[in-house]
Amino acid sequence: MDLSTETTANLQTPPGRGGIAVIHIAGPETRRICRLLFRPRPTHEQRLDRTEPARLQLGDLMDEKEVIDEAIVSLTPRGAEINIHGGPLVARRTLERLTALGVTITAPAPGGAFEKAHPRWRNPAVGLEMLTVLPEASGSLLVEGIANQWSGGISKLARESLNSGHVLPAGLARTFRAAAGGLTIMNRLLHPAEVVLAGPPNAGKSTLTNALIGRPVSIIHDRPGTTRDWVREPASVCGVPIYLTDTAGLWETEHEIDAESVRRAWTRIDHADLVLLTCPAGQDLQLPREIHTNTIRLATKC
Repeated sequence: MDLSTETTANLQTPPGRGGIAVIHIAGPETRRICRLLFRPRPTHEQRLDRTEPARLQLGDLMDEKEVIDEAIVSLTPRGAEINIHGGPLVARRTLERLTALGVTITAPAPGGAFEKAHPRWRNPAVGLEMLTVLPEASGSLLVEGIANQWSGGISKLARESLNSGHVLPAGLARTFRAAAGGLTIMNRLLHPAEVVLAGPPNAGKSTLTNALIGRPVSIIHDRPGTTRDWVREPASVCGVPIYLTDTAGLWETEHEIDAESVRRAWTRIDHADLVLLTCPAGQDLQLPREIHTNTIRLATKC
């Protein structure tokens, strides 16, 4: 059977539970099927066959008179994209309704709905890596960096090399090595650095932690020793994700609980990528032992 004359649909997102599921429809009957399946909200009322591509329309997917799910539908140059709530039941009911309307359900093509970067370069390995690491991404900068790997990065260099024919661009090997060198930066973005705030008791570590994270995650009190155990929270510095860790004050003590708090603080310091060493302005910083981690000294309470 010639699939080019059929209207087909496939589930673009992995099966199973999730936040959303995406179904892509393609073929000559796409718009007619969407009109039968989709009922836009009154504020989004506009016939799909008169809607420009990429316009998002909010509404309900209908199984005759029964609502299957709330959805966002958008026309694409190659068909239509249906965004529904994730979960096996909703996706299965939507696919069953499409089947009843005469749509052939197919397996998603390699690379999903992504356009091919090159006729001879389908990028299956790049696409797989993107989809593998994307759930770990925190922050728009990292998401943008991962998404751009499909058409940029190594993919772009490979495409340009293929397009050049038999004459390879000058310095191509050097360019590829430079691009591969970006892996260190990407790995750091995927696995954020731990930045530890350390210093003597009541030096303002918790106050600074809350200010950098943007919400109260550490208890603040005038009494020294309020922080007993370390507190770690994700944060973003100009779009770069980090882990920010507040620790107990560093001092000499024979009290069993306080000594354990200090020990745990030193453990985080020893494993840190960067230590923000705090001390109130005008005071001499006296620590029980030396810190060997990368350190930035900060004068607090000034």
